[in-house]
Amino acid sequence: MTTTARSETSFTSTLPGRYYYDPAIYELEQECIFSQTWVCGGRAGTISTVGAYQTVSIGRESILIVRNRESKLNAFLNVCRHRGSRLCTGSAGHLKGSIQCRYHAWTYGLDGRLIGAPNVLHDERFDRTAFGLVPVALEVWEGLINRCGKTPCPSGKGMKASLSATRETISVFARLCKKREVVP
Repeated sequence: MTTTARSETSFTSTLPGRYYYDPAIYELEQECIFSQTWVCGGRAGTISTVGAYQTVSIGRESILIVRNRESKLNAFLNVCRHRGSRLCTGSAGHLKGSIQCRYHAWTYGLDGRLIGAPNVLHDERFDRTAFGLVPVALEVWEGLINRCGKTPCPSGKGMKASLSATRETISVFARLCKKREVVP
């Protein structure tokens, strides 16, 4: 019996090590991938009641996903339009009908509209419609929340069109979850 040693492998090599820790590559990924494309952010069933919310991150942005009074999920930058402070600091929770900044009490409806701003709402020159929360593109598909770092998503496509190549794979996963009584 003869044994032959091969110097070349049939396995494709991994990326060079710097791709895993180089800050410049990380910055490029944030700019070109995570802020430009659709990213799965969880399951819609975990935000099931009016006022329920969760916060997720896309790159350096904190995103607030909340169920409004019409039971629709909305996503916004998790930042007060007044002074830029974080609105919801927990990873998940329940709001009692509005979102309020704890610093200056600017208050937003669950749909992102500015509904209260002490000392400025009665100023005739203040256009409160221009100071609602900044929306983030969000679509729910097969029970999964998908959001894009920018609105509209720079790919120019809705999430479903962007994922058309993987649609069947995700559908199979969703059907398996339902068979096992796991709500996706």
